[in-house]
Amino acid sequence: MRRSAPLLASATLAALLTSCSGSTPAPPTPDRVPTGHGPMDPTWYQAVGGYFFHTADRGLSCGILDEAVGQSRHSAGCQGSTPPPPEMQACWNSAPDAAAMAVGESASYLCVNQGLFVGPPEDGGGQSGGQVLPAGASLTVHGFTCQTEQMGVSCRNDVSGHGFTMTPGTNRLF
Repeated sequence: MRRSAPLLASATLAALLTSCSGSTPAPPTPDRVPTGHGPMDPTWYQAVGGYFFHTADRGLSCGILDEAVGQSRHSAGCQGSTPPPPEMQACWNSAPDAAAMAVGESASYLCVNQGLFVGPPEDGGGQSGGQVLPAGASLTVHGFTCQTEQMGVSCRNDVSGHGFTMTPGTNRLF
C-alpha cells in the first residue's frame, strides 16, 4: 500500500501538469502560419505594445495598441501607401510611409513620422513586426475589430461603429 501512494501522487501531478500545459496556444512559427477566414486567435499577433499584422500582400501594416495614443482609450490603426485625402496631401505626398489611419473614439487620418502601427521587428530583423492576417480573416482585441481583404483592411470601434477602410488604391473614414 505504501508503494501505491507515491505512484498515485505522481500520476495525479502528471495529469495536472498535462492539463495546465495545454491551456495557452503556442505562438505561430514559420511552419504554423495562421490560415483561414473568420476570427483569428489574438495571441498569434500579440507583441510588445499591442497586436500587429500585415495584409496578405504585406502592403499595409496594422496594429491594435495596448495603450491609448492621442485618445482617451485604446486605438487601432494602419500605415502604408494610399492616396491622400485633400487635407493630408502635403504630408502623405512628401513621405508615403507617413500615411496612417486610426480609430479610437472616432476615426481620423494621421501624418506620422515613425512606425506607430507597425509593431516591433521580428527576430531582430528590419521588417516591421506581425504575422499576415489572411484575407477574409478578422482580429478582435480591446473593443476593435480589423478585417482584411487581399490588399486592404477595415478596422472599427465595436461600440461606436466608427472606423476606416484602407487599400493601396483608396481609403475612407466612417
